[in-house]
Amino acid sequence: MTEQAKPAAEAEVTAYYKQNLKQLKLAIDSFALAIQQQKTTQYQALFVAVRNKYKKVEWLVQYYHPETAKSINGAPIPEVEADAPEKIVEPLGLQVLETYLYPTVQVNQHAGITMLVTALQSSVTRLQATADANFLTKPHIVDAVRTSFITLQTLGITGYDAALVKSGIQEAAVVLSTANDVLLLLQPNDYQQSTLCQKITAAATYSYENAADFDAFDRLTFIRAYMQPIMLEMQHWATKNNIQPFNENRFFSAKASSLFDSSAWNPYYFSINGKKSTQEAMALLGEKLFYDVQLSGNGSRSCASCHQPQKAFTDGLVKATGVDGFTTVARNTPTILNAALQRFQFYDSRVVYLEDQPKDVVENTIEMHGNVNNAAKQISTDKQYATLLQNAVGTKAVTGQHLQQALAAYLQTKVYLNSAFDQYMQGKTQTIAPLVKQGFNIFMGKAKCGTCHFAPLFNGMVPPFYDKMESEIIGVPATTEEKALDADVGKFVLYKSPIHKYAFKTTSVRNAAITAPYMHNGVYKTLEQVISFYNKGGGAGISYQVPNQTLAPEPLQLNTQEQKAVKAFMESLTDSY
Repeated sequence: MTEQAKPAAEAEVTAYYKQNLKQLKLAIDSFALAIQQQKTTQYQALFVAVRNKYKKVEWLVQYYHPETAKSINGAPIPEVEADAPEKIVEPLGLQVLETYLYPTVQVNQHAGITMLVTALQSSVTRLQATADANFLTKPHIVDAVRTSFITLQTLGITGYDAALVKSGIQEAAVVLSTANDVLLLLQPNDYQQSTLCQKITAAATYSYENAADFDAFDRLTFIRAYMQPIMLEMQHWATKNNIQPFNENRFFSAKASSLFDSSAWNPYYFSINGKKSTQEAMALLGEKLFYDVQLSGNGSRSCASCHQPQKAFTDGLVKATGVDGFTTVARNTPTILNAALQRFQFYDSRVVYLEDQPKDVVENTIEMHGNVNNAAKQISTDKQYATLLQNAVGTKAVTGQHLQQALAAYLQTKVYLNSAFDQYMQGKTQTIAPLVKQGFNIFMGKAKCGTCHFAPLFNGMVPPFYDKMESEIIGVPATTEEKALDADVGKFVLYKSPIHKYAFKTTSVRNAAITAPYMHNGVYKTLEQVISFYNKGGGAGISYQVPNQTLAPEPLQLNTQEQKAVKAFMESLTDSY
């Protein structure tokens, strides 16, 4: 769709986007000139200027050009291609550049700084070349703006993409003002008088006036009192103007009324079909299978033997004993609560589809030493299953795949997101303990927890699209004495890439209060121990040799009161199930 072919409002938005791209390119060019002239005293101010200019276009760049967005402002962590794990792709962009400039400019890194700024110039030039080709309609524009609001709440104000300069609160005002500009272009006749415009303006003012102290910023008030009403009002405004949200299959619905809209998550998204294709009867079949010892090779244990309902579907052990009665399994037993709300299963992320998770456990020689196809044959002749099988599958002659589907369907029923904190964020309760509020603000700010355990799931599902799940390297100790690094190399076993050594999936802190012990090896018995470990800077902070640690090794310097508050917040994330 060319600019000339676009309706007037969409053409105006395109022109606005192009103008801001031009301003971004000029800001980067100014930085490049200063580097050429080695005016190092200007670097930090020029960097901040570039970040501000990027925030004027990020809403559309991340929506239509996510890979380019990553090259401009992605996490400063190396990656590998799935089909070439031996090839390490070094990160580019503002977050990497930031490490050369803060807290002081590394003048001996002239070549590296030059390379990064040159790469930024190239990325923006590509965006300029494709600016007219973006498929802009009013629904797409509104959806892109809405997506920028999710980014703002989950990444911007947490310091995820400005960890050292800590400019995220001030940048929030830029993002919000940009949203107002864009929506005004869409509806020029009455937008400035709209409630939505007033709410966005108020949020921009609040963030701008409170930007001076990044750590002290009241993120809870900002999200609940400003951003959530904005997202809800945006729905009303769009409906009034006949701009309908997309109805496509997404993990986080385009119709979500807020970041904490628990009904907006699709627990079927990471199943093979990507949507709800099973009937309630399939979940009922899965529930019975979950408690059936026939799935194990020797008939001695079921899934529930380790995932015990009375223990939040864990077993409370450091590591479970295997099906033979004496061998210890490799890792701690995780809860199945909200397990459907993650792209990968297991600590090493080795399973993609939820249906494959039960098969992996059943056929693991240490855990259950069974076979799903053999179990299916047994169950096909079990009279207790006759009605369930007929209702769920339509035949008694079931296969191992049917069993996998049924168990996955049961796991999909174990999604709750109804904790006390959720109730407050959803407006179902009107008060929250001051300690919990303080804990949330620290979790999402000073403690940097929210830069890996992303809101609102508080696991490694990366906003704003929640289509990628991160693993982190934090240097977990072998024992509580913290004298040595745990020997488990995690994700490295799968890909043999050095950047994956000691990498483990970022699990949710939801229900952490009732799922001890913690970490992949169950090393910590209490939340206090976990928080203390992070406060020290993880394994590298304890002086382990973890050169690829993704957790910042610097101590967080949380005092006793602050650590207590973080614990209180995590306790408030306990679901009723």
